[in-house]
Amino acid sequence: MRDGEKPSRHDDVKGANFFIFTSVDKVIKPNLTKKNSIIIFDDVKCGSQSAIREYFSICRYSGASSVFYLAQTYSKIPKQL
Repeated sequence: MRDGEKPSRHDDVKGANFFIFTSVDKVIKPNLTKKNSIIIFDDVKCGSQSAIREYFSICRYSGASSVFYLAQTYSKIPKQL
């Protein structure tokens, strides 16, 4: 998927949606996520951390239940994410 395209939707599980964003500026804002959402940031340690930091700082209040940060090497991730 190229930047600027609409996020893909995956309908294998009824009632579940799957969105892929290839650019951190396209990620849904935490206050716009649906209740009980699961947010996964995968291998984005080289990009801007501002959107990710926002999720981790207000995740509880945004309605997202769980936020996951996946990376191959954790030594290069900022300590104060």
